[in-house]
Amino acid sequence: MSDESTELRFVAPGELAALPMHRTQRLMIGRERPWTGRHKSQP
Repeated sequence: MSDESTELRFVAPGELAALPMHRTQRLMIGRERPWTGRHKSQP
């Protein structure tokens, strides 16, 4: 969540394709583990 968020909710994985979002957001959630912005070597 951020100041730019307009809506926040949980959705079923099958609903994700229908949601409007930036391509980089899709890259973050399209992984086995969601990208959190930290590398494995960072605490």
